[in-house]
Amino acid sequence: MKYERIRNLREDKDLTQTDIAKYLHIS
Repeated sequence: MKYERIRNLREDKDLTQTDIAKYLHIS
């Protein structure tokens, strides 16, 4: 699931919500 990946990315690299939003738009 995309959200699980995003959660993992956030845990690994401490992404901000803005970075997650960009990731969602790119995907």
